[in-house]
Amino acid sequence: MENNLSLKYVEQRWEGLECWVGNDEIFWVRLDFFLEYYIAKNVLLSLKYKKEIKNFNIAKEYYQSLYEKFMNITLNGKNFDYSKYIKWQKLNKLEVQQAVKLISSSNNEL
Repeated sequence: MENNLSLKYVEQRWEGLECWVGNDEIFWVRLDFFLEYYIAKNVLLSLKYKKEIKNFNIAKEYYQSLYEKFMNITLNGKNFDYSKYIKWQKLNKLEVQQAVKLISSSNNEL
């Protein structure tokens, strides 16, 4: 089954650029450090770009890299269960806090 996932960039006026992966028939999920932690149990890519994420071009580079990481780990989205991810965000507070702790390990905001 082909997922036909794509990226959707959304410019958030004062908050900069954000990016979503999915398609209208399956799901849309925001590409961010929470998703990176969920699929990889690390935030290495997010930490790499953290200091310069407000720059539009660097943000696009980050999102493209995170999309590639997502696609590789989830076998092009086939091994990603959107419902489980949403449930994880709501119910697994310890892991969510661990992701926040890892991304907060330096003083700059993501």
